[in-house]
Amino acid sequence: MRYKITKKKQALKDNEERYIATLELGEYISYDHVLEEMQTRTSLNKGSISSVLINLSELIISKLTQGHPVDLGPIGKMKPRISAQSKKTKEEVTTKTITTKSTLYLPSKEIKDAMNAVKFVKSDSSDEEVEG
Repeated sequence: MRYKITKKKQALKDNEERYIATLELGEYISYDHVLEEMQTRTSLNKGSISSVLINLSELIISKLTQGHPVDLGPIGKMKPRISAQSKKTKEEVTTKTITTKSTLYLPSKEIKDAMNAVKFVKSDSSDEEVEG
């Protein structure tokens, strides 16, 4: 993977300039491209693959919104997650103290291993400035 060196101003440290490695992402792989690649890897046509993905999405939404973690095997696991304000007493804790609802994605061991094996190459386009 390619990375670039980015100059960043740290607002909490009197706008001190620092440098950080950031990923140089490629283009998004479109849904249609995913369908085409999956079609070449399987015996399914694009319509069948799309149907499977749409139904998988609906299943994940259904289970996560009911509070169930979902194990997707070689893809990984997804879990519903909340952030909430802490209170001094049980009585103060209500649904209004829940501040964020989100989904936690936990990649499979295979995906983690593949990411850990990634080699990095410095990009030619470095020293981009970012506020932060």
